[in-house]
Amino acid sequence: MMGNSTSNDNQDEETNQDLINKRRVRDSRLYVEIGPNQWPIVYSHKYNIGFFGIEKLHPFDSKKWGNVFHFLKEAGMLAEDSVIEPIEATREDLLVVHTKCYLHSLRVPCEVARIMEVPPVACLPSCLIDHFALKPMRFQTGGTIIAARLALEKNWSINIGGGFHHACSNKV
Repeated sequence: MMGNSTSNDNQDEETNQDLINKRRVRDSRLYVEIGPNQWPIVYSHKYNIGFFGIEKLHPFDSKKWGNVFHFLKEAGMLAEDSVIEPIEATREDLLVVHTKCYLHSLRVPCEVARIMEVPPVACLPSCLIDHFALKPMRFQTGGTIIAARLALEKNWSINIGGGFHHACSNKV
């Protein structure tokens, strides 16, 4: 009998979490309207990570998104006002996919240093890590979400940033 009770409790908990996540998706402010002169292309200068030069310790260029945008702009393919400016993903937006425990772990410099694969980040205050590294990632996450919505509406879209392969739903 206890096995059934535990199983039912787990199912109820999953159902409640599904309902909470549906509400979070419904209430998200990440979905913006596309203007008549805009392409379903998403980008923000806020994507680029500048972190007192520490970003250069990572093998990937943390300003590559800006480089791509500037290349397209200089080639006459895009203009500043033709792209969609994303909104920063909030904690509620992130909780659709990530656990509270995982998001809390991002306040621990050692954990962020491990995730980012840049050991010196562990020596920095959490507030600086949040502002200079995690905030650009939240903007890119917002960009990915609006780009996905635009792809459903317009049959195509591009987010010039996003796609973090180190992100996990609950791994700490």
